[in-house]
Amino acid sequence: MTEIGELEGKKVVLTAHAIERLVERMAKLNKGQVPKEPEKIALKMFPQTEEEMLPPLGRLRRLLNHKGEDARYFIYEGWRFVLVERADHYDVVTIERDMFAFQKDHSPA
Repeated sequence: MTEIGELEGKKVVLTAHAIERLVERMAKLNKGQVPKEPEKIALKMFPQTEEEMLPPLGRLRRLLNHKGEDARYFIYEGWRFVLVERADHYDVVTIERDMFAFQKDHSPA
């Protein structure tokens, strides 16, 4: 696991799943080109994120879909880092596209 930052005195680390999802999603956006060093990309993006508060219904839906595991959400330029708190660190469990921002950025003019 790769450390990409700190939050409230705890390390923030990337899980293998988060790296896989980042690679998969970046490849879709870049005509199949896979990023060579996804960990470095995440390392550059995460410090620039801002915490995002999901609407109550969205939070509830995510809680139900993820076996009651609460998460925190951090966003940077259309990329959402999903963090789950552990005893001594935070895991980035996935990195996803913020579909609203993505649609807004790619809608026909």
